[in-house]
Amino acid sequence: MFNCISLNGETCNKQQLYNLVSEKVYAPSVPDWEKDVYRFIGELIDKKPYITAYSSGTTGAPKLIKLSKQALINSAKRTEKYFHLQPGDHALLCLPARFIAGKMMIVRAFVTGLNLWLSWPTASPLKNITQSIDFAALTPHQLTQSLADMNLDKPIIKKIIIGGAPVNHNLFGKIQQLPSGVFETYGMTETCSHIAIKSLNGPDVSDWFQLLDGFEIDQDDRKCLTIHFTQDTDQKSIQTNDLVDIRNRSFKWIGRFDNIINSGGIKHSPELIEQKLIDSIQYPFAISAMNDNNLGEKLILVIEMPKPNNSALVTINNLLINRLGHLERPKEIAVMDSFPRTDSGKLKRKELQNLLNQTSNVYFVTLN
Repeated sequence: MFNCISLNGETCNKQQLYNLVSEKVYAPSVPDWEKDVYRFIGELIDKKPYITAYSSGTTGAPKLIKLSKQALINSAKRTEKYFHLQPGDHALLCLPARFIAGKMMIVRAFVTGLNLWLSWPTASPLKNITQSIDFAALTPHQLTQSLADMNLDKPIIKKIIIGGAPVNHNLFGKIQQLPSGVFETYGMTETCSHIAIKSLNGPDVSDWFQLLDGFEIDQDDRKCLTIHFTQDTDQKSIQTNDLVDIRNRSFKWIGRFDNIINSGGIKHSPELIEQKLIDSIQYPFAISAMNDNNLGEKLILVIEMPKPNNSALVTINNLLINRLGHLERPKEIAVMDSFPRTDSGKLKRKELQNLLNQTSNVYFVTLN
């Protein structure tokens, strides 16, 4: 299966790939992101029946795991079937090949016969793309930064999948203007990328992820998603820490169980509170918590601002009063110049909470 791939318009057989891997990985002039691409290609074409990757953190602390190459192939075929991908279609790799989302774009190119175009995985990966693209995977941050580079009359990318972080209300609104089909995916390293997909625009737009073939789902006693494999033989099931509602073969993501804030004995999902505010706060923000002698933890609204804007903070305070119930209303607003984030753009919630408790470089506003 991993015998031939088309990269940047040139088809390479297995021997040519061996030569490319040797040449690219050790060349000082080749950038690290490109070396990662060829390192992974080297893994795919070797004789081992598996590759290694770090788990996503969705199911616990990240750890090095083995994924069978057959499981990778099965995942690629599910994507091919869902999106009606064809040999010769043009795909864009603009995600780091160190992570499963980037790795799987390479696997799909091998399995389906896609022509894979390699792009430096920056925040604005479409700036220098002139080739029409049939299929691409982006993070929400990349899509946000790339909107100015996208032609609203003629899509440079026909189908876009988004993963790595939830899509906020502002981006969702802008997606409605795009002629491209845009889809949010749910998945992780342990499942070889996505197991479920929902449409973010067009006639099938939905809040519910539709499960792909090869999986069944249910919930544990915490109401967290359990994934059962019906096709891949590597493992039987995976227990996540994602709180969900389930309806037949679809589910709605609510938040992370390990993000739950216990304030005065009442458990709050920060993601649910954020959803009530996301269409009205123009700054990046998050619901977090600080240690409190009386409540155990008190809710804090954290705003990412270069410097405190008192007028904006008064408006936000009024918004909290109008939008949130008394018990879910933050006790304070904290202003930080930048949030701690992962390489893929996800908010590091535990680190954010630690910074709040240290109170260094944080400006606090006590609410009424």
